[in-house]
Amino acid sequence: MSDRTSSLVNRGMTVSFTARVVRLLSTAVVLLALSAQGVLASPTGPTPEDRQIARVVRLLMEQRHLSRRSIDDEIATRCLDTFLGLLDPWKLYFYQSDIDEFKQAEHELDNLFRRGDITFAHTVFTRFLTRIEEGTATAEAWVDAEHDFTAEEEMVRDPDAMHYAVTPEEANERWRKRIKFELMVQLADEVEIDEAREKLHKRYKNRRKRWNQTKSDELLELYISSMTSGFDPHSIYMSPSKLENFNIH
Repeated sequence: MSDRTSSLVNRGMTVSFTARVVRLLSTAVVLLALSAQGVLASPTGPTPEDRQIARVVRLLMEQRHLSRRSIDDEIATRCLDTFLGLLDPWKLYFYQSDIDEFKQAEHELDNLFRRGDITFAHTVFTRFLTRIEEGTATAEAWVDAEHDFTAEEEMVRDPDAMHYAVTPEEANERWRKRIKFELMVQLADEVEIDEAREKLHKRYKNRRKRWNQTKSDELLELYISSMTSGFDPHSIYMSPSKLENFNIH
């Protein structure tokens, strides 16, 4: 099988693919490459090509992965946790109400994925972009605000020990502490306050820009890899562009 079609990567996966599987995967990758060039992730949902790729990946994982297990509720739960962690690792943007809403579909994700339906990924990502806009506006407001750097405060920095904000007020307070901490880090490095503020403005603007420029194939890669990593941490899906860079390196 050519390197171009080997977009499902796992060090422990067997490589004796059947000719039918190879043809299906080859077709899926070609369709993705044709459909995703320059296309940003769309709130309208996945394309037929995305669904085809999801079905092929499901087939490969269930038939060719060493674990010989099906995509089930346990895999779906791991997928959701991983996907949310990739989008918002510091739990700064989503609210607990968002998470509660997403969790309602948790045990349906395996059934949807088996049908090639990845609409859920687009639903979550559309909400995430909304929260990115809100969070960036709050962060930048606190960047320009005055802070009392002599006051002793605590901030949880371990993502596993953190919870999602329940109210806008809680989210605002979390942003205040985070921005204050980031400004203090800059000041400790002997950066002037105006320059420190400029750096943080640039950081959060760039972060918002990067997420808003996410392409359809990149979102597909994030979601499918979240599902395949439920089998083991080394099973990931690579989009054609990512695979090309991987092979070059």
